[in-house]
Amino acid sequence: MTIFKIGDASQAICDSCMKITTTTFSYRDVSFNDELAAVKDILVAVCDICNEVVSIPQQSVPAISAARGIKIS
Repeated sequence: MTIFKIGDASQAICDSCMKITTTTFSYRDVSFNDELAAVKDILVAVCDICNEVVSIPQQSVPAISAARGIKIS
């Protein structure tokens, strides 16, 4: 698993821009589509063009699981 830190750069497909864009890792609050949970201050990749969250690295999964009340074994 690659460990990312704030300020690292990558590329991802942005749903808003409809293309592959460069991204920068940053801490954000993320709400999920089903609105059952929101996670505060997790590391995410943010589109450099539109500023939307485009991906969440594996290292942020434990925080998401905890916010949703899911145990990871």
